Amino acid sequence: MQTVLALIVAVLIDWWARHLPGGQFILRCRTVNWFGTYVSKLMELVGHYKITNNYLVALALYVPLLAGLVLLQLLFSKILGPTGNLLFLIITLVYFLSNKDLNNNDSEFVQAHETSFAVLFWFAILGPVGALTYWFLAVFKQVCGGLQDDNASLYKTLNWLHAMAAWIPARITGFIYALVGNFTRGFNSWLQAMRSPNLPSSDFLIDCGNAATDPTVADDGANLVERAFIAWVVISIILVMIK
Repeated sequence: MQTVLALIVAVLIDWWARHLPGGQFILRCRTVNWFGTYVSKLMELVGHYKITNNYLVALALYVPLLAGLVLLQLLFSKILGPTGNLLFLIITLVYFLSNKDLNNNDSEFVQAHETSFAVLFWFAILGPVGALTYWFLAVFKQVCGGLQDDNASLYKTLNWLHAMAAWIPARITGFIYALVGNFTRGFNSWLQAMRSPNLPSSDFLIDCGNAATDPTVADDGANLVERAFIAWVVISIILVMIK
């Protein structure tokens, strides 16, 4: 129940941060401006030790973040006990959710999935480690695009890992878009897209999202995303409770 409570509180804080006055402070705290520097410094260290295997390099980038997460959880638990663990879960999920530094040229349907829906899915399945892992892959893809020039094979490897992690939650998100939007058109688009398992998740989400919205209604896409977010919160709570 502690994880469920943390999820609910984190989602409420996230909603407050995005919609109500005073929430800008939380949005600023969720910056990933440091991530590019972090990757650059570790890539220099990896190069110094002549590590060339892409998976080992990816682990070298990921493991310090994981270690920091584990140490933070131990610190909170040792100092504050069960209450500290609850606070840790809330703080980490609030940080990983809806990081607005990932705003780019993606469709709103893709962006919502990358910054919220998939994070909720992996948090429900694997806890903070799952949320961190997807957040890491999503942020790396967006922030470190320059590596395509200097280390294309590493970028390709991490993109492949991101695609694997995105596949299941993206298919669920596409179905949710149909459920909370125009079901007939959205479900038909979902069925058609499901026949192409190699279809990139971003294209899948765009197809399903566009089919489930009414282009003649102002902000229908944004409203669809908000309804889908509520549905994802419910699904995440169910997943946590049945684990």
